Formats: sequence, C-alpha cells, structure tokens
Amino acid sequence: MSKPGFNTMKLAAALSALMLTACMTPPTTPSGRQLTLADAGPPPADVGEAVRTALRYRLKDFETARIEMAMQPRPVVFASTTGLNTGGAGWEICPMVNAKNSFGAYTGLKPIFILWKRGEVIDFNASEMAAFWCRDKNDARLEAGPRLR
Repeated sequence: MSKPGFNTMKLAAALSALMLTACMTPPTTPSGRQLTLADAGPPPADVGEAVRTALRYRLKDFETARIEMAMQPRPVVFASTTGLNTGGAGWEICPMVNAKNSFGAYTGLKPIFILWKRGEVIDFNASEMAAFWCRDKNDARLEAGPRLR
C-alpha cells in the first residue's frame, strides 16, 4: 500500500511538466531564426564576479552571502515559458547561496538560477523553481553545451 498523498504528488508533478511543455515557445532572433548554442555568447570571464553581479541588488545583505559553485556554467538555450522564465540563449550559472534574512540569520544553502549573456543577467530565479531550472533533466532547456572546466 502506498503512502497517503504519494499518487497525488506524482499526478501534480506530471501535470506541472505537461503545463510547462504546453506553454513553451522556442526562442528566436528578431529576424525569426531559432536560437542555438552559438547565440549564448562568450563564457563569463569570471564566474564568481558574474554571480556577485547577479546577487548584488537581489539580497538584503549581499556582502555576507556565502556562495558555493556546485557545478560549472554551460551554454544553454531555454524555451520561453509563459510567466515562468524569459528564455533565450546564454550561460546557465547555478550557484548555491546561503544568505541572511531580515533577522540576520543565515537561511541555509538554496539554489539560484542565473542566465548570463555578454555581461548581463537575462534571467534570474531564487524561488523554489531555481532547482528545477538548474537540474540536468529540464524540459524547458532545448539545448545544452559542455560545462566550463
């Protein structure tokens, strides 16, 4: 016999994935050409600085944030999904960040999703969805290149 709620959780996850793929739009250039990994641009010159730039104005106490890079960045092409992400080509950066809350206490390591292109953050997510955007099997990621070494 299964645990109560187990089938409900599976059903909710399946429906979420179905809704996500139903809302996906392949990103294109202004001329209508579908984006590829070549459109991601050059890798960030300094990954740590790219992460600090992305977090600088998004955290309450940026200077005390503890940042861990669990995986290296890679070029990606993300589909545009209505209301969830911007989509496009860029460099996927997925640090784990432990930041302080309004009470000055650390909140614990949390995944952050950053889509970086030519020195700018083009998409950012620090919600529970960040773990989804960063995982290897992600239905919204249309293409992924090799990770930096």
